[in-house]
Amino acid sequence: MKLLTTRPFSLINTKMYYPEIDNEITFPQISPEKTIGDFIESKLNDRILKKYPEWDFPRVEPKINLTALRRDLHDVEGRLAKKREEVKLSKVQLDDEWKNLEEEGLKLRKTFCEFDKMIKENAAKTERATAKTKNLIIRRANIDHSIELHENDRAKLLKVVAETNSDEFTCAQDVFNKFATLDEARNDVTGRLMHNINVLEDTKDQMQQLINQNTTLIGLNNQIATLNNRFQEAKTKCEKWDGIVHNAQISLRDRLLDIVSVRKVCRSIYLDICKRRTVEPRIKENDLEGQLWYIKKYLPLLRKTIDIAEKMAASDGSTQVVKPRSRKHHK
Repeated sequence: MKLLTTRPFSLINTKMYYPEIDNEITFPQISPEKTIGDFIESKLNDRILKKYPEWDFPRVEPKINLTALRRDLHDVEGRLAKKREEVKLSKVQLDDEWKNLEEEGLKLRKTFCEFDKMIKENAAKTERATAKTKNLIIRRANIDHSIELHENDRAKLLKVVAETNSDEFTCAQDVFNKFATLDEARNDVTGRLMHNINVLEDTKDQMQQLINQNTTLIGLNNQIATLNNRFQEAKTKCEKWDGIVHNAQISLRDRLLDIVSVRKVCRSIYLDICKRRTVEPRIKENDLEGQLWYIKKYLPLLRKTIDIAEKMAASDGSTQVVKPRSRKHHK
């Protein structure tokens, strides 16, 4: 809470409480220095905080504090509302100033573009004028040179006319006759020249045709050489594969002969076994696997029979048994 300060004593309060002495009061005769000192002292006393009696302090209650806080809140909200209004006004003012600056920037940019365009146009005009001036200077120099050449030719012609025998051209008709003769000679020379040019063009065309034909022949020869090389390579490969096929045929023939001989041997052995066992052969001739299984089945029995026969021959000594081939061969 804010503390109250003392108010200075004034003459108005004196008149309020003592109206009867209004006419008797006069301004005291005090020096200005003293008056100013009292005034300054009174102002200083206004700024000094005073300690009031206990009965003058406000009561410490939540309601009073809440009221003080509400008052402060009201003051703050009022100041905040004023600040917001000031901000809105300043924002509007800044928006207007920004819009004006953008418009001025656009105008300035447009002005710069126009100025740049004007500078480019002036530069182009200057270049065109400079080029035109140079062309005029060159044309003038060429014309002066042509005039000088014509003057020289005129001087030469005048000199030739002066040196020419006057008896050659006695009249104007002689001049015309001479001119006609020279014109005919010029036409004759021109005709011969054109004929030679045409012949030269025809010769050039014929040479070009020959060159094209020669190029075509060279290309065909190259293609023939390439095809010949490919033919030789194909022929070499064909001979190689023919040799491989021939070797394969020979090996296949040998293998086939071996298979046929094996089939015949197996069949003869099978028939011999059946004959020895007095059994009718039931396996077909094409069934090689069955014949082999049959032979394999009765080979151990044949070995046992041979062993028994050998033992009997050894014990008797009279019976002679022809020994078969080694067991490794039968295996």
